[in-house]
Amino acid sequence: MIKLTYAEGVYEDREDSWLLQKEVEKEAKGKFVLDVGCGTGIQGITACRSGAKRVVCTDLNPDACALTIKNAELNNCKLEIVCGNLLDFFKDVEFDLILFNAPYLPQKEDIQWGGGKELIQRFIEQAKKFIKEGGKILFVFSSFTQLPLEGVEVVAEKKLDFETLYVGKVSFL
Repeated sequence: MIKLTYAEGVYEDREDSWLLQKEVEKEAKGKFVLDVGCGTGIQGITACRSGAKRVVCTDLNPDACALTIKNAELNNCKLEIVCGNLLDFFKDVEFDLILFNAPYLPQKEDIQWGGGKELIQRFIEQAKKFIKEGGKILFVFSSFTQLPLEGVEVVAEKKLDFETLYVGKVSFL
């Protein structure tokens, strides 16, 4: 079981995080993994504990990066942490698996907490440059996000009282 601490100003893991986590457990073994928008580090730690060969975590929130470091230490996981926006820091790097627990609600005031379909589409376009042939992108979205996008396979869903959460997968064969 993963041990996590939480901090003010960092998204606290909820149903969306746990739904993505189940898919990460299935996909991460032996992979070079990038966790974008790492928050508490739950996905990166899950990838590490599921046998990923290397895990890089990134978040634009410095508090989230610090929390991910703390939680990785609590779980004896070696993660590489990069503080920054999406994929801005990566040049000539190709990942097997890219994870994104996106701010999927269509709120635009603060990119950290909302972004919706536009943010997810932009992310997928950027991520294509950093994925190996045969690689995959896993991301969370909601019935409020107005998806699906072309080429997205829904691999998990969870119905809540007010919305349905989904994990989307884009495969690069």
